[in-house]
Amino acid sequence: MKVVAYHVYPHEKAILALANNKKHDITLIANALSQETAFYAFGKEAVIVFTEQDVSAAVLAILVEANIKYLIIYSEKPCCADLPSHATKSIVWVNVLLETGPAGTFSLQASQQAAKQVIMFLDAWQLE
Repeated sequence: MKVVAYHVYPHEKAILALANNKKHDITLIANALSQETAFYAFGKEAVIVFTEQDVSAAVLAILVEANIKYLIIYSEKPCCADLPSHATKSIVWVNVLLETGPAGTFSLQASQQAAKQVIMFLDAWQLE
């Protein structure tokens, strides 16, 4: 599956690459998802957004236009229950939670587990 991941920190690149194990064609971008960067999604089937990203109606409209089928929101708290209905009719989305430790830090194990969940969703969607 062709995927673009936005706002990927350097330490997340290796974790996601290891979890992916070269199964999916994932383009990793340091820039945050926005109206100006959403064009990177064209030609892809799925989008992964890390941390707090712009999943506004305007950005989602661009993703719908780009024929994005799947959206994975990778965050430390549940979010985006208020995604616009027109987008959720066109895009299947999930929220993968990254558990934080005391003082709001992320453990390597929590990051690895979340990355594995991301890849599991991509694997399942690829079989559809």
